[in-house]
Amino acid sequence: MNDATVAEDSATPSRSRKMPTRILLACAAIGAAGGLIIAPVTVFSSSGPALAIPLLYAILAMVKLLPGVLAQSLLRVPGVALLTCMIVGLINIAFSAHGPMVFVSLAGIGLLQEIPTAVTLYKRWNAWVLVIGNLAVGMVLAYLGWKVVASAATHSAMAIGYWAAAAVMSVIIAWIGIALGARVRRSGVIGATG
Repeated sequence: MNDATVAEDSATPSRSRKMPTRILLACAAIGAAGGLIIAPVTVFSSSGPALAIPLLYAILAMVKLLPGVLAQSLLRVPGVALLTCMIVGLINIAFSAHGPMVFVSLAGIGLLQEIPTAVTLYKRWNAWVLVIGNLAVGMVLAYLGWKVVASAATHSAMAIGYWAAAAVMSVIIAWIGIALGARVRRSGVIGATG
């Protein structure tokens, strides 16, 4: 290997291993805003009254999907849902009765949101991939929430309402995130992305 080849190799940065600063800053901004939006949801969902109102619990829990789907729709780069949700989780530690477990929970949501686009090898970022993926993540959240709010006395109509509300709300939140991402992309604030 000659000196020119070594110089050329060391001068060429590895783009596949580094996330551009503008992407990191965008994730931080979405995560910070999302953290503040989700803070009241965290306070409510970690309190006693939330457990007494399963339908409201199902609806509000799906709001946790918004930062991740917004980051994916806007940035279209692998890992942005996870990074954004980790930032949301860090902010929400202060608002949760469960402390650091809220970070684990929200990071888990971001990780699950990465799966549908990862299955396509991060080549498909269309709305339907994001909506179906977020519906699946919403159903995982609903299942975990159901284990907390359901009891032996829970009426079957309440169960149907809970699952329906969770499914509908996860799709609505996904579309809101996609619409916001498209609007910001068109504005050119972020610049050209993946």
